[in-house]
Amino acid sequence: MPHEHDNTLSILRAILYLGVFMLLGGGVFSRYVGPEVARARRWRLWYLISGGFLLAVGATLYGTYHVTWMLGDTSLLLSYLLETSQGNWLLLRLGLLVGLLFLSMGWFRLDRWLYPPLALGLLFTLTLTSHAAGGGLVQMFAGLLHLAFGAAWGGSVLALAVAWPGSRYEAVLRAIQRLSALGLGAVVLLSLMGLYLSWVRLGEVANLWSTAYGQRLLLKLGLVGLVVGLAAVNRLWLLPRLQEKRVKGLQTVSLEAALLLGVLLASGFLATTEPPPPSPPGCSTPPHQHCRGPGRPALRRPVVQSGWPDSPLPRPARCPGQPAGGWPQPAASGPAGGANFAGGAGAFLQVAVSSGPHRRDARRMAGTPRAA
Repeated sequence: MPHEHDNTLSILRAILYLGVFMLLGGGVFSRYVGPEVARARRWRLWYLISGGFLLAVGATLYGTYHVTWMLGDTSLLLSYLLETSQGNWLLLRLGLLVGLLFLSMGWFRLDRWLYPPLALGLLFTLTLTSHAAGGGLVQMFAGLLHLAFGAAWGGSVLALAVAWPGSRYEAVLRAIQRLSALGLGAVVLLSLMGLYLSWVRLGEVANLWSTAYGQRLLLKLGLVGLVVGLAAVNRLWLLPRLQEKRVKGLQTVSLEAALLLGVLLASGFLATTEPPPPSPPGCSTPPHQHCRGPGRPALRRPVVQSGWPDSPLPRPARCPGQPAGGWPQPAASGPAGGANFAGGAGAFLQVAVSSGPHRRDARRMAGTPRAA
């Protein structure tokens, strides 16, 4: 299977994002944004939350199965989950999803204290399987904040679009006022975190249009710009007219929710696209290509992925003048997750590359060179 051109992992990542946003958005809306609407439309929100749970669980499980299928032996699925650090993080994610499913509607007395740390824990497992995991603690913290505020604001917009029809006018108005205040703070923080993460991953402005990662980032930024523009219209135009009972407003909120779905789809493809690495010292080759020696043409760098397919890893380039000692194994970075081979899926993949119909893809994922 041509791993580089397979969009399955990108679609699974987008479905995972959508499921998490639906699950957490329903919980945040029920507690903090529109509790009056949630009490009157509890079953609609329950359908939203349970649907998000099923999407997130399905994407996680099938993504794990897809990795072992690419290795040529799906019987390794249980070993991957139990014997690798990234598999353990996936099991933790599944447990957190189950806990959040039963706490999301606020039916239990202690959920006020349990819900926030469980929600952050779930988002942390997504951060560990993203590009931010390979960039150190600062990037991981920025990625976690980016996800948290995006899920709180974007998920609440989805919940409002689902619960609005048939709700009392006063309850909807209070929910929109709270959501507007949340959105203002979320947009500021998302912009700051997004700019920082884009800067550290792109490295150069030219990579924004000369690499696949940059082009997909531009697509996501365009969709985010549309969402933010529509949110500004809702705050400055819709909210005052709702207070005067001059408009209904459901159409603009529904359009904002639809654009958010496009943002999540673009995020799924961006999260599974390899960022352009910096050029090695003394190498004039563009960052997204190799130079393998004097007089030899530049080659496209193959896609190298970690054991869990959410975080692509670059293979380091070797240019003229650099020692030729084969391909080094990626160094461990981050706390046993995401872009980290050490003690986790790397060892698991090294065992699996010697057999199976897809051993070339497995060898590429494990960073193992083909024997001469």
